[in-house]
Amino acid sequence: MARILLVDDDPTIREAYQIVLETNGYTVDAAEDGSQALKLAAANEPDLILLDLIMPITTGLQFLQKYDLTKHRKVKVILFSNSHAEDDAKEALALGAHRYVLKSKYTPMEAISLIQETLKG
Repeated sequence: MARILLVDDDPTIREAYQIVLETNGYTVDAAEDGSQALKLAAANEPDLILLDLIMPITTGLQFLQKYDLTKHRKVKVILFSNSHAEDDAKEALALGAHRYVLKSKYTPMEAISLIQETLKG
């Protein structure tokens, strides 16, 4: 099954998603900010990154700038945020994110189909 890097500064969200993802057979590495995520991604390249936008230390956009998806072409990224900032969405997609979705529109169980669809594409 696929390896997912889950990056969110909210421990409740991180825990809920990690439980649902692992229950559905995914291997999950979890990080609370983009800086920690960079280290985890370097240690175990994920198949998919579920990435929050607004985080302390290193934001989702800063993570994408540093991770450089042109060097990790097999990695898919879903920017998963509650920010409605259209400029952020455009920048994330320009940096290689595959999708930008509003976190508030998905429960962890509903996100499974989104993740499956993104991994297939």
